[in-house]
Amino acid sequence: MADFEPAWEDLAERLPGYSIDDNGAVSESYRGIVRKFYPDLNLWRAIDGLQALPAFPGSLEDSRKIKGLVRGFYKERFWDRLRAKEIPDQKMAEVLFDTAVSVGLRRAIRLLQRSLNLLVDDIEQGEELLVTGSLDEETWGRLQRHLGQENTFNPGLSLFNIFQLQKTVFEYEVARLQHLLPVGMQRGRVFISYSRTDIDSAERLAKLLRKEGWEVWWDNRMRVGVDLERRIERELDAAHCVVVLWSASSNRSKWVRKEARVARDSRKMLPILIEDVLPPTGFKRILGVKLLSWDGEEFEQAMRELLEQMNDLATIPRGVDLTVERKA
Repeated sequence: MADFEPAWEDLAERLPGYSIDDNGAVSESYRGIVRKFYPDLNLWRAIDGLQALPAFPGSLEDSRKIKGLVRGFYKERFWDRLRAKEIPDQKMAEVLFDTAVSVGLRRAIRLLQRSLNLLVDDIEQGEELLVTGSLDEETWGRLQRHLGQENTFNPGLSLFNIFQLQKTVFEYEVARLQHLLPVGMQRGRVFISYSRTDIDSAERLAKLLRKEGWEVWWDNRMRVGVDLERRIERELDAAHCVVVLWSASSNRSKWVRKEARVARDSRKMLPILIEDVLPPTGFKRILGVKLLSWDGEEFEQAMRELLEQMNDLATIPRGVDLTVERKA
């Protein structure tokens, strides 16, 4: 089982000291913990008690009490919530802990879930995990099974290596998205409902939305033997919005109509007309975006309109900091 002490020693060496700007406690932080995010910690009462000393803030480094409070904060908020002690691989536990401190607990778990999905064929012929950022029993069980059997597989496909790669990709995406934030770009989870006849349009739209920072799900990667209906229900429920591609073919599809009804009743349906048709009865009153071509001025206008509506449906506030959920 993993040991917290080596992970903590490595992190503690990299944590910054005490800092405060001219605005006072609003931007006060110590050892990476920001007061405005965690105002009720005993740590701040201990720090306030030392501020009158002439050696402050240097005296903080000599206080065993404060060192213990900082250590306890990172253990309780990150290590324990990741159940890292129960992970049977020290390196994996440490990189997961370090990532959670850097980018937030939920984002670290999402990276773990994506990494486990890339290894699903090596472990079992089961369905992919739903990438939610929650350390549910399904995710925990998959993690334990993989680490318990990892030595029997190609070392180049180790969970540790793939997680490191996923983390690198995430850091690149964060850097890329920083200059998109000023124009109000937001992220969320989108489900694409389409007819098999329109698979080229679905794939093209999926690529465009991913470039805009959205997490896209459509059923092109479903494996044989997976309970398709159950998986679709889960993805529909998890989506911030459901984009329905209406065409002559999808109008006749019972699957598309069923998915559209669920999305409509959940008030997160966004219809796109990829052919000059009217949607089926029951969906005509919901205004759709016309996307009849994939280039030119009309296409650009349609995409702007679509992204605006998607942003309105997403629950992520404008200007959100994508780098961390709550900086430690």
